[in-house]
Amino acid sequence: MPSISAALIEAARTKDSTVDLDEHSNCRSRFSLWRCSGRGCLNFFVEQFYPHHLKMMVLFVIAALHLAYTREFLSTFRAYESLVNQVEYRASPGSDSQGDINLVRFVMIAFVDYKKNLWMTVGAMCASLSTSAIILFFYNSYWSQMSRVTKAVVCVVDMLALLSLPFLLGARLMIATNLTTYIEPSLHAASRLVSTSGFMNELKCSIIARESLPLCSVVLERSIFPVLILKYLIVLCVLTAAYIMLAYLIEYCIRHWFPPSDRDEVMQRARILVETA
Repeated sequence: MPSISAALIEAARTKDSTVDLDEHSNCRSRFSLWRCSGRGCLNFFVEQFYPHHLKMMVLFVIAALHLAYTREFLSTFRAYESLVNQVEYRASPGSDSQGDINLVRFVMIAFVDYKKNLWMTVGAMCASLSTSAIILFFYNSYWSQMSRVTKAVVCVVDMLALLSLPFLLGARLMIATNLTTYIEPSLHAASRLVSTSGFMNELKCSIIARESLPLCSVVLERSIFPVLILKYLIVLCVLTAAYIMLAYLIEYCIRHWFPPSDRDEVMQRARILVETA
């Protein structure tokens, strides 16, 4: 028969192994919980469901600013265009007035480029909004089942549409700088060539400083985007594009280097059912 001391030693050894196993399982459970919580926090910031909501908010801010400035710009553009037509058809092309005519034409070309840039920016915003709407609409139901080629095409179109905004706004910044520099000299040049009474009556302004009326150059400059706002919009678009690209990159790395387990897929389906309910 085994001695009492041998039985006590065996019982202590069994107890120690049980304690070690419990501690090991507790450590694994804490590590799994930390890993799941960390992945949940990371998914909250990099899943396409949340970055595209931020991008839609940025697009709303840009669209609101365009809505505030576009109407006044179109009215001033129409008035200046009629003034340029008078200069083209009524001014006598002489050696003394050729410099004034060229200055008026230069500002008109800048206004036309500004208008083209305005509508191109609106088109880029619509394209970027449509891609975000597609991603958000199909995210909970069909996005995970799409082929990789379809996802890649949607993501590439989305990034191209978003990255075109800072380039277009940068081009408009240069055009706006030229306009603010040459608007006032071009108005004085036009007043030396033709009568500007119709232009001043339409905009309710004066080319020469008067106490009761604002300057026409100030009215024209007020109708275009201020240079400071354009700079802020460029920085905002660049930061948003960087955030979207980072979200795409991190999501790609997670899916290819850390594929989701069966438990993650079950939790994802449960979350989808809760959100769509």
